[in-house]
Amino acid sequence: MDDEGERSKCRQFDGSDETET
Repeated sequence: MDDEGERSKCRQFDGSDETET
């Protein structure tokens, strides 16, 4: 859960508005 949440945030910050979910 921690990994997924951290990855999601990293993705959003890295891709501005690019969500993988």
